[in-house]
Amino acid sequence: MLKKTVLVMFGGKSVEHEVSVMTACQAMENFDVKKYRIIPIYIDKTGVWWTGKPLEKIKNFKKDITKMRGVRKCGLLRLNAEECYLIIKYLLIDKKEKFDIVFPIFHGTNGEDGTIQGMLEVLNVPYVGGGVYSSAIGMDKVAQKIIFSSEKIETIPFVYFWKYEWMKNKEEVIKKIETIKYPVCIKPCNLGSSIGISMAKNRKELIYSIEVAIHFDERIIVEKAVVNMKELNCSVAGYGKEVLVSVCEQPVKTGKILSYDDKYKKGGKNKGMVSLTRLVPAPISKKLKSQIEEWSIKAFRSIGASGVSRIDYIYDNKTRKIYLNEINTIPGSLSFYLWKKSGLSYSDLLDKLIGWGFEKHKVKNSRLTVYKDTGFYS
Repeated sequence: MLKKTVLVMFGGKSVEHEVSVMTACQAMENFDVKKYRIIPIYIDKTGVWWTGKPLEKIKNFKKDITKMRGVRKCGLLRLNAEECYLIIKYLLIDKKEKFDIVFPIFHGTNGEDGTIQGMLEVLNVPYVGGGVYSSAIGMDKVAQKIIFSSEKIETIPFVYFWKYEWMKNKEEVIKKIETIKYPVCIKPCNLGSSIGISMAKNRKELIYSIEVAIHFDERIIVEKAVVNMKELNCSVAGYGKEVLVSVCEQPVKTGKILSYDDKYKKGGKNKGMVSLTRLVPAPISKKLKSQIEEWSIKAFRSIGASGVSRIDYIYDNKTRKIYLNEINTIPGSLSFYLWKKSGLSYSDLLDKLIGWGFEKHKVKNSRLTVYKDTGFYS
């Protein structure tokens, strides 16, 4: 059997750059080498593309990769309607590498948000995961809440505003926020990994938190904080008719919110979401588990997602109500730890993701893109 060549793309111009590197390196260690040949494409923080065997190992990112032997600049080039190549830069000549599919493993802006997916759509190459629309919605905390609410999925009460509104009239924005009452949770609208997120119990804390958050995004979302709560997550994977739901987890946080350190630094560096302390499966009732599974599939399909996502929930211990918090269309560590507990190994999960990527590409190319009967040229 001929091996499929997979381009694993990661890094990028994002504050979640390091998380992307961790997730990608974990994935590259778990591909079935009998089925796949892996070529890493690392996008550095300035936007330059690099490839080379050393980029498969996370330990090498502690060094200056620009001076590393075997690491070279690269790019993608479509030569005609049928051929797209990875171009690797050498001193005198450029080497062309054929590939079969691209596996984007980005977190945050300039990668998870539909930008890379748009480029791959234009190049018309198969790729793993959600398309432009679902990726963009998956990064937009406001848009996804509006969609989920229309699907009769409960979300936490929220308001949002733009940075320019804050700079123009802070008092008006504060009044708008205070309609949902303190305490509140302040988040950049298009960001993940708990970066820029904080809680506020009063106006002074609110102002400080907003001043921090606006450094990360132009739009800020403020939610009613559920004080006596627990977080519950599950993963959804699939494409089209085939949609699978993993077991649920209950992350264990050290503070009022699940922090970046909780997610990515506890239990050792460079482990990604695996380092987070969690209860798997979550100690919840069958009824609550069933509710989460139903909403998760509905949410996944409502934004047209594919590949693997993680869906995060907030459970109010006092009212016993469950709220869908957000969907992550490229989750940290690709949520493999949840699928492992569900009976699916990491290599088998990667295999399924690649299969769905090829299927999605086939369906896309079966659509009509030319309408000949317009009479435009007559």
